[in-house]
Amino acid sequence: MKKVSIIVPIYNSEKNIKQCIDSIVNQTYNNVEIVLVNDGSKDNSLMICEEYGKKYNNIKVIDKTNNGVSEARNDGIKNSTGDYIVFIDSDDYIDENMVEEIMKYSQYDYVVFGYYIRTSNNDYEVLPENKKYESLESFSNDFCKLYCNNLINSPCNKLFKKDLITSFFPKNMSMGEDLIFNLNYLKNCSSIKCLSFPLYNYIISKSESLSNKYNSNAVENSLLLQKSVLDFCNKNFKQYPIELINNKYLEDCFSNVQKMIFSKKFSRGDCLRQIEQILSYEITHNALKENSIENIQYKLFVLALKRKYRNLIYFCFRLKGKVKGVL
Repeated sequence: MKKVSIIVPIYNSEKNIKQCIDSIVNQTYNNVEIVLVNDGSKDNSLMICEEYGKKYNNIKVIDKTNNGVSEARNDGIKNSTGDYIVFIDSDDYIDENMVEEIMKYSQYDYVVFGYYIRTSNNDYEVLPENKKYESLESFSNDFCKLYCNNLINSPCNKLFKKDLITSFFPKNMSMGEDLIFNLNYLKNCSSIKCLSFPLYNYIISKSESLSNKYNSNAVENSLLLQKSVLDFCNKNFKQYPIELINNKYLEDCFSNVQKMIFSKKFSRGDCLRQIEQILSYEITHNALKENSIENIQYKLFVLALKRKYRNLIYFCFRLKGKVKGVL
């Protein structure tokens, strides 16, 4: 039976880490190594991990100074001994049969499966279609669809073969490092399997830190990711639906501008300069020319960008924020 190493980067996760670890130690698959990487937590996370380490001989605890989630995952990879790698975030948990189910398809180089998004208000599933691909080229169309539906970006709903991991998570990025890792890994794959059922539980709390707050590098990160995805597609696919990639980029631009305005930390001038910065990129103009956006609010945003209506964009987001009660 092949060994699966499950890597969990941990930072100040004392409230949720027990549920996460319990979901791993209770797996129905019998050959699991658990690598808990404490990334300089200031709460009781390390103590909790060490207690589990004493109780279970398949748990390895690594304690390190705080260097971010990418470095923690990289240390987990380096210290793992499994044939396969799975990543879990410390706030999340997995179904007890997750490893057993995905290992049924371990002959594939890259296994993608669905996940639940669990919020305080409701739960919903994010699922790929149940398909297999015997070459990277044959994955071209569905790669773009999965990327747009946030099924490629994360490392957490995947099964990786350790010997195909030739590039680690980049350490100099505040956002998007997960996607870069996946793209670098995919370059080494010749077979892919997508499973149309959820096995991972992604928890979004009311104080979700990264998704609801504005990141000062968000626009530059979106540009970098768009360049990275286009470069990957151009090098690995003869044909692909570029309009889907452009849709995702323009939707990210929409989100970045909205978060900046909703944050209430920036002046009107700051926001207008951010919109102008987005418009200064050639990639933006290419996306505006070739996209297939259908959502009405995104379409209006795209139309305003094309016409360079910066003030209209600003005031529309201001109005939306007041209606939603965030401004």
